[in-house]
Amino acid sequence: MPYRDSLNRWLVVRLLPKMQRITVAAFCKRADAEGYLQAVRRLLPQAQFVIVFNAETQRHRQDADRVTEKGRSPSMQPTKPTSLHQ
Repeated sequence: MPYRDSLNRWLVVRLLPKMQRITVAAFCKRADAEGYLQAVRRLLPQAQFVIVFNAETQRHRQDADRVTEKGRSPSMQPTKPTSLHQ
């Protein structure tokens, strides 16, 4: 993940039916996200929007990508049991 992408931690998300969502915009500062939210609510008063903090790290994204590619992440792979007394 590029450094620039890691700066945009505040997301404006549009809530959709059936627990679905769309990320509409991403910001470095919460105040910028709040300003955008006010503007978009004026343009689309019938839609529901929220601001969320994206705490996802690069490692979590990589693990999520592996899950979608292979069906399981490396941390979910079965491991060999180890004994404390070897």
